[in-house]
Order: sequence, then C-alpha cells, then structure tokens
Amino acid sequence: MDCEANILGETGHAVLNWIAEYWRGMRNGPPEFAPDCLPGELLAKLPLEAPSEAESFEQIIRDLDESIIPKTLSWMHPQFHAYFPSANSAASLMGDMVSGAINAIGFSWVSNPAGTELEICVIEWLARMMNLPSCFCYNAKKGGGGGGGTSGGGGGGGSGGGGGGSGGGVIIGSASEAVLQALLAARERAIANRPTENPFSVMSRLVGYTSKEAHSSVRRAGLFARVPIRLVALDKTHAMDTSALGSLIAADLKAGLIPAFVCATLGTTGVCAVDDIPAIGGICRDADIWLHVDAAYGGNALICPEYQYMANGIELADSLVVSPHKWMMVNYDCSVLWVRNHKEFTVPFAVEPAYLQHAFGGGGMPDFRHWNIPCGRRFRALKLWFVLRMHGVRDLQDGIRSQIQLGREFAQLVASDGRFQLMSESLGVVGFRLKGANKLTEDLLARISSTRCLKMIHTKISGRYIIRFVASGTRSNAMDVQYAWSVILLCVKAADQENLMPPIIERPSLGLEPRKTRRNTWHCREKDDKIRESQDSSLPSALSLLTRIAVHLDTDD
Repeated sequence: MDCEANILGETGHAVLNWIAEYWRGMRNGPPEFAPDCLPGELLAKLPLEAPSEAESFEQIIRDLDESIIPKTLSWMHPQFHAYFPSANSAASLMGDMVSGAINAIGFSWVSNPAGTELEICVIEWLARMMNLPSCFCYNAKKGGGGGGGTSGGGGGGGSGGGGGGSGGGVIIGSASEAVLQALLAARERAIANRPTENPFSVMSRLVGYTSKEAHSSVRRAGLFARVPIRLVALDKTHAMDTSALGSLIAADLKAGLIPAFVCATLGTTGVCAVDDIPAIGGICRDADIWLHVDAAYGGNALICPEYQYMANGIELADSLVVSPHKWMMVNYDCSVLWVRNHKEFTVPFAVEPAYLQHAFGGGGMPDFRHWNIPCGRRFRALKLWFVLRMHGVRDLQDGIRSQIQLGREFAQLVASDGRFQLMSESLGVVGFRLKGANKLTEDLLARISSTRCLKMIHTKISGRYIIRFVASGTRSNAMDVQYAWSVILLCVKAADQENLMPPIIERPSLGLEPRKTRRNTWHCREKDDKIRESQDSSLPSALSLLTRIAVHLDTDD
C-alpha cells in the first residue's frame, strides 16, 4: 500500500482544500445555486467507455469543477430548504475518512471487534441522550430509563446481541431499511404466534397500518414484504387519527384478517406532524400488533429535554428508528434502529454458514450481519463517534434549538402577511400557501424554483397544495430566513405584475466578513445572530488526520 499512501500524501491535501473551498463557496458564491440542466444533459457529455490508461489528478479535478459540480444540487447550501436536511460537519467527514482508510467490513464481532463494540457504545450514548426506555438498551441496568420501559431476560451472542437486556440497536443506512426490517419481523412474529396454521395462509391474511402522511417507504416496505398497508385518516393536527386506526383494525379482525404491523411517525415528511404514540401503543399492545416508530427526523430533537415529551409511550413500541444524518451533524448514511427484543428481530433471519462462524459466537457480542439486510457493513460508528466527541451533546442541542427557532421566525413572517395562509409549523418545518386556488401556490413555487436562488418542495394536505420550508439546514441562520422570505415576496410581486421572471436576486452579505485567524473561521458582526463557526474551520485538523491515514497505509505492507 506504500504507493497508495504516496498518492494520498500527494493529492489528499488538494482534495481537502477543494472541500474547504466548496463549503466556503456556498456562502460566498452567486445566489443561483440550484443546477440549470435537463435530464440526460450530463450523461450525453460523458465518455461511453472508461479510460484505458490512468488520467491525471488535475484533469479529474478540472472535470469535477466544470462538469459535475455545476449539475449537482447542494443539499448543504444555506438556501436549501427542501425535503429534510442532509446534515454534515468536518467531524463527520473526518470519521468517514478514517472509516474508508481502515476499510474493515464489520459483519461479525471477529471481523472487526472495535467496530462492533464502538457501535454499541455510540448507540447507547444516543439512547441516553434521548432518554430512551431501558428496554431498548443493550445493558438494561445502564439504560436511559425514560418512558417507563422494562427489559427482558439475558442477551446472547450469535444471531442476537450482548448486554444485560433483550433490546439493543444497530446503525443502518436509512429509515427506509428500518421499516422494511421491522415489517418483516412483525410478519415472522405473526406466523410464529400461529404454529398450527400454514405459514402461507397466515401471510395471505396479514395487514399493516400507517398514517396517510407517513413516509412512502412504509408502503414500499409493504410491497416488498407482500403485506397490504392501510392508510389511516388524519386528525386536525395532520397526525394519525387513532379512532380511525382502531376502527380499521376492528373491521379487519371481523373480516378474518390479521393486523400485524403499525408504523407511527414522530415528525411526518409533509408537515412534521407527531402521531399519538401512547394511544397507538395501547391499541397495538391490546391487539398484539408490532409497533414501529419512524422518528427519522423528529427523533433527533429528543436529545433536547424539552422535546422528550414527544416520545411519551415509546416504551410500547417494538422498534424505533432515528436518523442522525438528518439533523445531528452526521453525513449520510447513518440511521440507528432500536428494538425491544433482538431475538424476534434477528433469529428468524439468521443464516450461519461455516465460513462466517467463529470461536466467539455466543460470547455476549452481537454479529451485526444478523441485524440488517446486507452482510457487509461499513464502519459507520466512527463518524458518529467523531461528531459526538468533537461537538458534544450541548452543541448538538443548541443547533437543533436554533433551527427550530428559525422555523418559528419564518412562520411569523408568513402569518404577518395577509396574502398567505400558515398551514403548519413544527420542529423547523413550515407549511404555507397563498390564499385562494391551489394553482396560485403551485405557480408561486414554480416561479421561486425558476430563480435557482431558493430550493423548496411542495406537499398536499386534504387536497390543498402547500409549500414546505425546512429551516433546519446546518448552514442556515436568521439572515438566510429573511433572505428566503424576500425571494418569496419578490416572486409574488412578479406574479402580480405578470412578469415571466423576477429580477436576479442578490444575496445580502448576511453580516459576515472574513477575518483571518489561526483557525480561519467566519465571524458574524450581528450581536444577536449567533452563527456557529463555519465547518471549514476544522479542516486543518482533517489535514493532520489525512497525514496519519497515509502513514497507516504506508506501514500496512
């Protein structure tokens, strides 16, 4: 590997410098940041075949700058307010670098002992940060203790997990994987509970339930697992109507079907509604239905004590997923899935070929290949470990609180303008529309998108077309919210004047000026606007880390 180490030493610093400039350019670049391209435009310009000989690093970077980046949508841009945020930080990037350099595939404890045990460690850290019930923890005696949960009997190695409780967690790629795994486990439990019946007969009668506002991955999981998913009506807060859920379950039982799975959501995709976990949990407990809680976005707020009320009743859930890559300064992919009973979750899908067996099976440590669908697993725990140590709980809490406040400030701007209707505001996600026909709001969003200065998407609630504004990007601040509102108002004015396009909108300086310091940070002149130091301030540390990785590669032979 000495050759690879030399290449890393020669070009790695240039890549880190490129990343630093890319991050700085989001704040200092032109206001038009969204790509201006059509489907297939880039592909038509790319070669049909891979190069037969090595090309220079300089040419690759030049092509990156000239061809790839202009057609890439920057999810980290301060004016990216679409979807849910894709978090990132220098700490996470450095953790990813080390993970890639080590390249250990942790499908079992013996294949990467540190990977398995560090993963357990950071998962337990998160559980305590969010005050999760002890029933979800590896070691019940050290569990978060919140929510009144109880823990089961001893753990185990092999296909299960270690620790003193029956629960535990695993880092996976996304909440979409989590809901599929939870549904498959629910299916197997329903079959196991009916040992005298034909398994295929049981499967043909299974049914699941989720809110009409739940993420589309729940319905896709149903398609993969061949389990029909009923969409439950909404209440006035756009959360799942628990009375409607109870009625659907009762009707299905009467029809001879087997209700087996419910997915509740803590922060729906459209308007970030929070389902009534205690009520849903009670229904599921009484009917012996697997309850999965999708807290991919909203669950991150549980690290703030004032938002932990949202998880009341979570001890009634069988599984829970939270995605730090959405809101906790960890880049994609990093979702954490917790389960109450790891045996129900792992044993039905355990396969033990000779080449994966090892002498430490049953030794108290989990083999994580049984906890997720892929056998191979990245060392994702490292980037979460880097973030938690380099930022600490308090900084992560402050970031979430400040971004929720940005959402409130934007909602106040909407509410203060009589032309608009504020539809929702929750956890930094704001839903709004122009009063009148849906076409007005639809045209407004199209006009906003055409400026390429601001990125938002829409949703529909009860037939009404709504624009979503997500204020929880890690690089957005109060001045960015004001700027976004100014873009919206200019587009409304342009529509009123029946212009095809509003004028080019210059971004304000946001009160920022470069100040040369030892850490090369950005500082804000506005006293009341506490803008965190830009993430590129940590990149000198990344350069030092890169040197260590090169040494690691050099001594590997």
